[in-house]
Amino acid sequence: MFRKSKKKNLPGHRWLSKLPYVFLLLFVILLPSVVTGITGIGDPWFCKYICPSGTLFAGIPLTAVNEGLQAACGVLFQWKTVLLLIIVALSLKYSRPFCKYVCPLGAIYGCFNPISLYRLKVDQDKCVHCGKCQQACSVDIPVWEKPNSVACIRCGDCKAACPTEAITSTLDELLKKR
Repeated sequence: MFRKSKKKNLPGHRWLSKLPYVFLLLFVILLPSVVTGITGIGDPWFCKYICPSGTLFAGIPLTAVNEGLQAACGVLFQWKTVLLLIIVALSLKYSRPFCKYVCPLGAIYGCFNPISLYRLKVDQDKCVHCGKCQQACSVDIPVWEKPNSVACIRCGDCKAACPTEAITSTLDELLKKR
């Protein structure tokens, strides 16, 4: 119920949806390859400067209980905390903003969706093009047109929402054969 009140996409979604590929290229591939230390190894730029996961699951809990760490927190910790707060605030209004607009791992995974072993299939004879799959999809994919879109997170909400059971998966087919 709460999720349905969220908007699916930020304004500028078409342009913003390209950002994970920019982060992948710049912060995951180029900077760690080009900017290296004395050992010849680059920093994990995305994790260090962008990704709020470490701040949420380690930084904040550890600094909350350790005064020594509180004193050692600097600009980087503050920067990551601000990014975390922005993402949490956006998540209250919009569906999956970090995954859609920032995460380079999702960009990598998405590239393999069209050739994945777990694929969605739409039986065009059963599909009535009612759009209920797209309404249920948190990433707003017109599933009847692009069942294996690079944006698909394979949650199965489209399958559950389909009134004619036109959407199946390769797993469904495998289980039927058993």
